[in-house]
Amino acid sequence: AVRAAAATALGRFERDEVASGLLVRRLQSERVDSVRTAALEALGALHGARIAAPLHSIATNGEAAPALRGPAVAAAAGCAELPDEAVTAIAQTAVEFAAADQPDAMRRGAIVALGRLAGRSDRARERLLGLLDDPLPNVRARALAALDEANLPATSLPPLVAFHDRAALPDQRSHARTLIAALLDAD
Repeated sequence: AVRAAAATALGRFERDEVASGLLVRRLQSERVDSVRTAALEALGALHGARIAAPLHSIATNGEAAPALRGPAVAAAAGCAELPDEAVTAIAQTAVEFAAADQPDAMRRGAIVALGRLAGRSDRARERLLGLLDDPLPNVRARALAALDEANLPATSLPPLVAFHDRAALPDQRSHARTLIAALLDAD
């Protein structure tokens, strides 16, 4: 937990090469997934769009562990000032990683990435809303959480209302109601 917190703190030193070097070394030597995830996120925070391509390369490297690939796509999606072509490529990877046959670590990262890109990518937004129909309650819960971060247009209202009407779990109905209210207030 301390190493993860240190990695997160290093991400606050904007464009600092020493912090970057420490994070890269931590990423290369670390075996604990939560610390590696924190290092990936911190690198994205430090460098924005400059690091998005290397993060996306980690995500698409079939040799890399799923526990690293999922957080890498989430970190790439969280980079500031992404050009449109990067948004498209990262959204495509996130859509693929969100499939039911993918390892849980990749799905988790994909859902975060979809939420981060939903305001700029129709495909990401549609896939994220589609995950509200996933048979696994934890995937639906993650999708709802990712929608909190998403900048949703009013066209997202019908799928959210439909999910609210069929949600079996009270906390998911309540969460959907909060999202619906926020969309209605935005209009």
